[in-house]
Amino acid sequence: MILLFTDFSQSISILLYDDLFSKSFKEIYADQLKFWIILLYWFILLGIPLVALVIRLNRDQLQKLSIDRPYILLLTLAGLLILYTLPYNYLAIVALIYSVYILFEKNAKFGYFDNNSLRTILLITGALAAVVICVTVIFGFSKENILFTEQSLRHFVLEIIPITIYEEAIYRGMLCMFLKDLGLSDSKAIFLQAFIFGAKHINYLFSSPFSFWLAIPLLGLILGIIVFRTKSLTVSTFVHLLYNIFAGFIVF
Repeated sequence: MILLFTDFSQSISILLYDDLFSKSFKEIYADQLKFWIILLYWFILLGIPLVALVIRLNRDQLQKLSIDRPYILLLTLAGLLILYTLPYNYLAIVALIYSVYILFEKNAKFGYFDNNSLRTILLITGALAAVVICVTVIFGFSKENILFTEQSLRHFVLEIIPITIYEEAIYRGMLCMFLKDLGLSDSKAIFLQAFIFGAKHINYLFSSPFSFWLAIPLLGLILGIIVFRTKSLTVSTFVHLLYNIFAGFIVF
């Protein structure tokens, strides 16, 4: 619930600041806005440590969270990447140490990452690559359409990758498990998490209506189905990262 709250708070704050607040309003209340932005940023930095805590508390039923060992490696990578925020995110060190520790913990009951999961990753990667090639040929993309700059690459590596990794734990892991524990069927849990995942991206309401109303909810639905079929957050995380690469560096 804390992770969902901070996720939604971040999106709403971006929507308000970028699209709803006037320039004069931001100038008048600059100090107050800066305070709330810094406070919210502190909560966001708790993402990886809180995911590690959830894994610790549910280490005997990680199958229900669709967490396998390769996902723990991805979580470890996310912990390493967000160390650049030190000393503000010193808890990331704790999360990182525990992520490494749990890989070898005998009592942890991980989900099973099988060959079908690997084939799914390769299939989706190939399909997405084919789509990119087709779109590039059809629409005649030029270098101006590719936003591949040092700043965008830094933003992707240091922020998008860690956020994507723990978002999968929040929505396709914890939220789905919570909804199923409430008695919802698999299909209802998949659709509801996709709706919540789409609503979370309300910051795109005005800046990118196509993404908010169609692309992101559809992505959430596809990722939910992938996790249901493979029982692996590793697969959905790779697919989510591929989507973010495509959406982040390609301009239509």
